[in-house]
Amino acid sequence: ADMRDYYARFYHPGNAILVVCGDIESDAALALVKKHFDGIPSGPPRAESDCFRPELNEPRGEQRIAMTWDDQGSRLAMGWPTKAVGSDEDYVFDIVSTLLAGGRLSRLHRRLVLERGLATSISTHNDARVEAGAFWLFAECAQDVAPKTLEAAIDEEIARLANEPVSAAELARAKKILASSEAHDDETVSDLAEEIGEFAADVHWKMALDGMERVQQVTAKAVRETVARLLRSDRRVVGWCLPRTPVKATSAVRRASRTPARKARA
Repeated sequence: ADMRDYYARFYHPGNAILVVCGDIESDAALALVKKHFDGIPSGPPRAESDCFRPELNEPRGEQRIAMTWDDQGSRLAMGWPTKAVGSDEDYVFDIVSTLLAGGRLSRLHRRLVLERGLATSISTHNDARVEAGAFWLFAECAQDVAPKTLEAAIDEEIARLANEPVSAAELARAKKILASSEAHDDETVSDLAEEIGEFAADVHWKMALDGMERVQQVTAKAVRETVARLLRSDRRVVGWCLPRTPVKATSAVRRASRTPARKARA
């Protein structure tokens, strides 16, 4: 009964967005839309159907979670609350995510995976949503590296981004990566229609067309200030998934002495 009630409140034409794409005539397409959908009751307004949700409070200090797992991997997840989709911070965090973990030449992958061998994988994700968002970081320790060593190295890289302006060349590279990804994601008319529908549901459909313009406006100053303001350690949740049977870790110094640093190919 709860599931049927939820469906009735939200899954109806009055709460839907329809995007029609392809080799069509607009008038004929709209006439067909009216023919097939006008007879369906629009349903209750969203303002009456949606549940009450209080405003999100600013975090009060770092929160830490730890659990064990029945294998030898040590896996890290960090999360920070951010801002809503379409905000200025949303586009800044697209840049931040690319700078930190967008490919082999990104800061975290190059320094922590290729050069220091502290992690086997590392990634970030800007997850902006309608009411607020989150910035995620995921990493897996190399087998003989202590989790605290990897976490300290990640903190160093985030602190660098908060305290030192990113170079013009590095910022330009991040923007080119995002532009290339956007072009690939919108390669077909149905891809673009899907993105228009998503932005129409979240904010406004026109934002699907001017997103790269907003990305190009992001400055090195905005990157530094946004990271310093929102990616603070006292605003995050840190979760570790650790081996049930502890693994003997060696120091990063000993590891570096026997594992030559691999140079990333430009």
